[in-house]
Amino acid sequence: MNKYSVILLFVFCASFFTGCKKYYDGPLISFRSKEKRLINTWHLESYLINNVDKTVCYANIAYTDYTIVFNENKTVTEEYYDVSDSLRHHVYTWHFDDNKERIILEPGIRSLLIWRLTSKELWAIKEEVTSDVHQIRLVSE
Repeated sequence: MNKYSVILLFVFCASFFTGCKKYYDGPLISFRSKEKRLINTWHLESYLINNVDKTVCYANIAYTDYTIVFNENKTVTEEYYDVSDSLRHHVYTWHFDDNKERIILEPGIRSLLIWRLTSKELWAIKEEVTSDVHQIRLVSE
């Protein structure tokens, strides 16, 4: 193999692997579609606001037993117990934006900027009106 073939092979491999990484924190490559990875039952692992861990506040007080389910029929079911220990149940529809970098929840048009999407982890930034950065990390069952 001459040196040009080695260089071309290197450039191809480098562009292939960097081109497959869609989200900031991966995965590098996946054989399952983004939609198949998202359709799952998710539980709150951590919640950060401006890089300060607020998981205890959200998981044990405001959003106890938080679960969000993305379904194949493009519906989302969100359930949790609030501060008054009342079960809250919300149903939305979901779709990806054109680049599949955001999950759009409607009604209300809330969006989640995806940082990591595997079959076991969903990390996203809730795009809020405020200047605070809300990072949510979910894990599947």
